Amino acid sequence: MTVPEINIKNMSALQLAAEGRDYLMWCPDQEFDNAVSALDIRGLVELVQTLQDAMAVEQQTFDSLTQQLELVQDPLQQQRLSAALCTSQTRLARLCSRNMRCFTQSSFVTKDGAGFTESRPQWD
Repeated sequence: MTVPEINIKNMSALQLAAEGRDYLMWCPDQEFDNAVSALDIRGLVELVQTLQDAMAVEQQTFDSLTQQLELVQDPLQQQRLSAALCTSQTRLARLCSRNMRCFTQSSFVTKDGAGFTESRPQWD
């Protein structure tokens, strides 16, 4: 899947959520980590929602492919559906992993009396 690259530097969380939604789902891991570490708590919440929406859609795809595989008799079609099922499973795992990284990042954003103080985890 080819997605257009966006410039995540100096982008507000709202802009990132609006303009970079698809890109963040499938961009390279380092770019995702950089974007996540630059988000405030609101941006993280928006990104988690976007990821969870994508996870729900991918789960529906996975379930549909599973049902189709159970009904198909043709070995070539079974092979194609099995490959599509593996791809869907990989995509779902990647979305879940990114979702968890957002939760990890949000645990580093702590609320103090005056507002938010942030500390960034290192993903290395």
